[in-house]
Amino acid sequence: TALSCQPASSAVEGRGQFANAVRLQVQPTTNAQHVAWQRLVDTSTAVRATVAYYSRSLRLPVPVLPVVFGDCPQLGANAFYDPQQRAIRFCYELMQERAASIRAQGANVQNDKILDGVRRYTLAVLGHEIGHAVIALMGVPVLGREEDVADGFSILLTLSDPAPDAVYNVWQSVLEFKAADDRNAFGRVFDRASF
Repeated sequence: TALSCQPASSAVEGRGQFANAVRLQVQPTTNAQHVAWQRLVDTSTAVRATVAYYSRSLRLPVPVLPVVFGDCPQLGANAFYDPQQRAIRFCYELMQERAASIRAQGANVQNDKILDGVRRYTLAVLGHEIGHAVIALMGVPVLGREEDVADGFSILLTLSDPAPDAVYNVWQSVLEFKAADDRNAFGRVFDRASF
């Protein structure tokens, strides 16, 4: 079932004026250290399936919501919703930073574990940024911190995904954020849930 982000007064049959698509754009890197991250996004069925799921599930008042992966030498390790461009920007530098933090967990960390950790982290951050986009585009009132609301939206959207590994991706992301004592993304939401 689609999560409707259209105002009740403007609800229309099908997509109508809210026809839109979340579109993945993978820019070629000019940094040799980022080739693996460009390849990961280019070839990951999980990333493409998640973007396609967002596109099917959300009705936003824009024709296209681009999700642009690329080099961000001026911005550094970052991902964000840009309200002027009405696009999500995901920097390869953030993926590189996450890989370094996974490598720092131990000398024997296998390359497959690093790639899987970066992929899951990318999906978690992407969901968070989709949350910011929905808040901005729909003018959603936010009670409390917008970061917390975007985190909660990401979790709800991910858990409503019928993909078999959606719950696994959320849970693994929570464990990784907790292990690193990272107070970003899922950590704050799950702290409040007090498992």
